[in-house]
Amino acid sequence: MQLPHIEGIQHTYVSVNNITFHVATIGQGKPVVLLHGWPQHWYVWRKLIPLLSKKYQLIMPDLPGLGWSDAPPNYSYRKEQIADDLLLVLNKLNLKEITLVGHDWGGWIGFLMCSKKPEYFSNYVALGITNPFAISNLSSMQNWRFFYQLPIAMPLIGKSLLRYLPFLIEWGIKHCSYLKYSWAKTDLRYYSSVLQNQKKALASSLLYRTFLEKELISIYLGKYKQQRLTVPTHLLIGENDPIINPAVFKHADQNDTFKMIIVPKCGHFIPEEKPEVVAALINTF
Repeated sequence: MQLPHIEGIQHTYVSVNNITFHVATIGQGKPVVLLHGWPQHWYVWRKLIPLLSKKYQLIMPDLPGLGWSDAPPNYSYRKEQIADDLLLVLNKLNLKEITLVGHDWGGWIGFLMCSKKPEYFSNYVALGITNPFAISNLSSMQNWRFFYQLPIAMPLIGKSLLRYLPFLIEWGIKHCSYLKYSWAKTDLRYYSSVLQNQKKALASSLLYRTFLEKELISIYLGKYKQQRLTVPTHLLIGENDPIINPAVFKHADQNDTFKMIIVPKCGHFIPEEKPEVVAALINTF
């Protein structure tokens, strides 16, 4: 699996708790940490790099099991564990007053990181994800939108789908975008080809299996019900996102630390569909 090339990017590796994270970095200035989602990796931020790297230091880790980070089969893959390990990575990198940006699973994990260590972060931008603290009941999630998780999570079947049917990954990315035919084939291949690796395919299956079997019920039973954000947060949802519907948040509190923005003519993949919107928001901090 060859790393995508972007001029000026430095690739480093940080080990915590017996797992090694790949971290792509570029630029100087105030740190902006960007956490990708599934089925992607650090390359999801490529369109933001020219918009931000002259003003900020961009730190782009690959989540466990994705991109070029380790994919151990015995890793927890609980999102709380990933959040804890990423906080250790940030601590090792000696980062302070961080603007955190997270998309999809990276967005969910970002919420948990802000809850655990709010003193690390000056601002948080979540993209295309639900706020775990706002989930109050089964119907609020519009669960039919998440049926795609079931085949991915299934033992043997999920891993095989990802390894041997890469066109499903590429089709899924296009299908969840507003402009379905605007993706370069080479960019889609950067995502699907990584998941053809046996360890990475299994890790993705475990990522969803762990969520469905070990995390989801406790969340619906109110695990995060009493938690509140103290980090100033913006949540961006694509107007045409088929996975996350803005209606999910109609009863969520919006106050001085939580603002929701609907991005018009945009699907699920906001960093690649509307990078200028994300960059403009970060520049206001």
